[in-house]
Amino acid sequence: VDPRLPSVAMASGGMAVGAAVLLLVGLTGLLPLHATFGEVTFAGQPTSWLVPIAGLSLVAAVIAYLTGIAGTRILGPRLSSFVGLTEVLFAVLIAWLFLNELPTGWQLFGGALIVAGVALVRLDELRGSPSTPAPATPELALDGR
Repeated sequence: VDPRLPSVAMASGGMAVGAAVLLLVGLTGLLPLHATFGEVTFAGQPTSWLVPIAGLSLVAAVIAYLTGIAGTRILGPRLSSFVGLTEVLFAVLIAWLFLNELPTGWQLFGGALIVAGVALVRLDELRGSPSTPAPATPELALDGR
């Protein structure tokens, strides 16, 4: 980790690389891409196509990345990586509640393992891991050798 490089720059760089790859795959024809720029129906009302695009950009990308980066700074890298795994749990829960897709036994078992992992990591952080001694700094030779 480079402390001089802001986390937002890393996220932006990743998004730029992803956009470039998507554009390249679309231009080669491996992934058919097309867009229309007419009026769309959004929330039951006709509106410009820019309204849903702006909403997706701000909510699904900008706000999500900024709050994710802020959360990682608050929780620390180890705990936040395990908490990030709960995204899968919430996806299963939402599918169960809104789409009536009942999770299988294996999915429930996997979710329990994720929750147990988060709890173990948090307990380890609360307990405090033993500090490692700083590596010895070699002394400079004063006699010119």
